[in-house]
Amino acid sequence: MMRLGKRVVFWILSLGVLGGLWADPSQARDFKVYGYATPHEGETELVYWVDYFAKPNKTYDYFGKTVDKERLWRHTFEIEYGVTDRWTLAYYADFEQPTGEDFKYVQSRAV
Repeated sequence: MMRLGKRVVFWILSLGVLGGLWADPSQARDFKVYGYATPHEGETELVYWVDYFAKPNKTYDYFGKTVDKERLWRHTFEIEYGVTDRWTLAYYADFEQPTGEDFKYVQSRAV
């Protein structure tokens, strides 16, 4: 029984790695590495993430305009609440400011 479980885990991880080979990295957003600790029950955690794109050589659509990602600032504010010691709820608000453009709200996410 234990061997079957190890095989399943091996194949799932293998498929995940192989699937990443065909993924378009320019579409990757918000890949963050979190620590293992989460807020305890009843605790609230505030987090600020910032990304800076020095020279990505890419353009993207920014509110109907095609702008360069070079020197783009991307900001994310996160509020995480510990429902229990193992379950949390989180809300994210994303903002961006490309070079020569205004600082604008982009999207919200809840997990």
